[in-house]
Amino acid sequence: MLFLKTTQNVSFTFSPKDNAGNAVPVRGVPVWTVSDAAVLQLTTATDGMSCTAQALGDVGIAQVHVTGEANMGEGFIKITDFISIEVQDGTYVPSSILVGSIQQVAS
Repeated sequence: MLFLKTTQNVSFTFSPKDNAGNAVPVRGVPVWTVSDAAVLQLTTATDGMSCTAQALGDVGIAQVHVTGEANMGEGFIKITDFISIEVQDGTYVPSSILVGSIQQVAS
């Protein structure tokens, strides 16, 4: 989960990858949505490849979803992903866990 203060925003990029971690082609314009428009407002780039989520002042939890089509090697398939964001009033924002890079494990 990502944490924001009520006065912050964050940007996201749609960047699907194959199992080897290589970027794959995207077809069409990805669609971004938010589960609670009272908590976050989305501004999407014209090409749909990125968006900015702006906290609107209300505290709460909302999910930002993106759906697009990517060529995963055997044709284009629908890709859907999301991230949860908790908007807090600014008195405390947890930050004790930092996410590192994801690595492929040999099978």
